[in-house]
Amino acid sequence: MIRKALVLLVVALGAISFAPAAFAQYQPGTPGLVLTPSTTTPGATVDAIGFGCPKGATVVLSIDGTTVGTTKARTDDRGSFDGTFPAPQTAGTYTVTATCGSTIVSSILTVLATPTTPPTTVVIAQLPITGSNSTLFLVRVGLLLIGAGGLAVLAVRRKRES
Repeated sequence: MIRKALVLLVVALGAISFAPAAFAQYQPGTPGLVLTPSTTTPGATVDAIGFGCPKGATVVLSIDGTTVGTTKARTDDRGSFDGTFPAPQTAGTYTVTATCGSTIVSSILTVLATPTTPPTTVVIAQLPITGSNSTLFLVRVGLLLIGAGGLAVLAVRRKRES
């Protein structure tokens, strides 16, 4: 029993020690570009935030080779920058590139077609008429019946008293 446990332990340790390392999407110190939002509608404003440029360098933002904006890299140690630009007017997938000196970073921008809404038809329905316009007539009939009932009660009482 102990021998089986030891063999299992050795096999598990061997599997762990020979497993490849997991790689992160972002490697610290590597230049990068993040678009917010990365999926948008035509003409919407997109924020580009990046890093890895030389301090104070001019950063040119372009979509599929067409310049859409420029900004300056900060003088921090990361060479970070940010800028905004309008999304293309046509739906599709675009490559947004930020170029600063010899550093080129890119990211993907997806532009969705603007949803079309069918024209709204407003139907104004009239409520059905319930009841009647003879309320005053019914009130008068009711008062007349109450009066007649009161007179009948008085007549019966007088007969009993006499």
